[in-house]
Amino acid sequence: MPSPAASPVSSAGAWFDAGVRPLIAYMPDVEGATWRPAEAAPTAAEMDAIAGAARADGATPRIALTWAAGWQAGAMAMALAAGVLRDGLLLRGGLEVLVHRDGWVADVRVDDRRAAVGPASPAAFADAVAALCRPTIEALAGRSGRGRAGLWAQVADGVGAAAAALAGAEPRRPHDELIAAARALLEAPGAPWRTAPGLRSAPAERGPVLVVHRGSCCLAYRCETTPAPEYCDTCLFREAADVTARVVAASDSGPA
Repeated sequence: MPSPAASPVSSAGAWFDAGVRPLIAYMPDVEGATWRPAEAAPTAAEMDAIAGAARADGATPRIALTWAAGWQAGAMAMALAAGVLRDGLLLRGGLEVLVHRDGWVADVRVDDRRAAVGPASPAAFADAVAALCRPTIEALAGRSGRGRAGLWAQVADGVGAAAAALAGAEPRRPHDELIAAARALLEAPGAPWRTAPGLRSAPAERGPVLVVHRGSCCLAYRCETTPAPEYCDTCLFREAADVTARVVAASDSGPA
């Protein structure tokens, strides 16, 4: 991972807004979303609303709340990992998430009054992400009946997503260095997940892409409205070559 800045940042929020938030923000202006501290567990009412909204897609509560683990705790892990991978700095405290009423995180920000930024290490990252995400994972496990290992795997995939986002934003950054740094975070002692995504670089027409082959399953193939079981493009149940081909094809056909 990169060496941290020689001098501490003057403001955790300013540093986060300048370099990390642009990698994570999804739909910051979306209606029907509210800000809350990232460490706050989703309420029973919120989980009921997530499950209710997902019924239109044929998702049972078990499936819907599995998605929520990736949407919420995975987004938190992505935010912490992006700071570490980009600047070698770890955010401690103060992270807030903009949660849509359907359960997904639209944006992230930092409350400077509760935040600090310091040098990162894989072990410190593992401790921080476990503490930050555990309330959400525990709440979703209790409500959904899904095993914690499956939900924590969604969080690990958020670390892979951070590496992919950084690779896309900074195409001159060597993929091998970025992949090695992300793997160090994923394999850190004390990391709360048992499985992690596969990371690899693949050539594409517009330049190499960083492929994140998920280590989790979101169970979408079990949705009742799906005519036949079909796995997501980066699902762990797909072969590595198949996932790579799909990610490269999406990159080549996307906006220039």
